[in-house]
Amino acid sequence: MKRILLVDDEKQILETMRRFLEKKGFETVTASSGKEALEVVDSGEKPDVGVFDIKMPGMNGFECLKKIREKGIDFPVIFLTGSLNKMAHMDELRAVGCTTEDMVHKPIDMNVIMEEINKKTG
Repeated sequence: MKRILLVDDEKQILETMRRFLEKKGFETVTASSGKEALEVVDSGEKPDVGVFDIKMPGMNGFECLKKIREKGIDFPVIFLTGSLNKMAHMDELRAVGCTTEDMVHKPIDMNVIMEEINKKTG
């Protein structure tokens, strides 16, 4: 069973994604902040894919993934953004080894999330 790490500060979005993905047969681990996501991976959780909101208070999704990778932990990530301009995030995406193909716009279409997860998990 594939494990998905969901990171979003909006509880309703986090819960909607969790319920949808679990119904589709995925195991989920949730975090409502970048700090919580770091605690999850520090506890030994090794997700197959991460779905990270970009804009969160404290630590944004890019900063969170950078810190995770600095620990030597690597897994593909899909970023969630409310921005309509994917190019606005190019520098941050490059810094964490991602491209605009790794971004999904909010409001979230769960079928698009599923498609992206399936691409990353084979």
